[in-house]
Amino acid sequence: MSDHSITSLIEKLEGAEESKYLIASRKRTRRGDAYVSLWGPDRCGYKWPLPWAGLYCASEADNIGDHPDDDYADEHSYAVPLSAVASLMVMPRVGEIDGDAGPALPNKPKVWKIIKAQAALLRAQSEARV
Repeated sequence: MSDHSITSLIEKLEGAEESKYLIASRKRTRRGDAYVSLWGPDRCGYKWPLPWAGLYCASEADNIGDHPDDDYADEHSYAVPLSAVASLMVMPRVGEIDGDAGPALPNKPKVWKIIKAQAALLRAQSEARV
């Protein structure tokens, strides 16, 4: 998939009025994983490639984001606007993901820094509305 195709896919997904947030799982992203594990649609499963990930509206993201996963208090899921991480997406190496699906978010410290900052911003905006 070319950079133009990645951009087209992201623009199409961002166009969905109520579905603009990804949920990144720290618990399900292992240190050696190449990509960030994203929640699947309807809170089902974890996915690396963006086309398989769930897209959540702002109210769902607000309820999910920056909360501990299950019984792992130090392992959070973070809600992040698709627009905030779109430019960080990369195409996986051939054969790495079934059907060579992509793009995906690389599992790198700078990506997690952005994810956590965006989740904190969402939380602050939510608290300001209350």
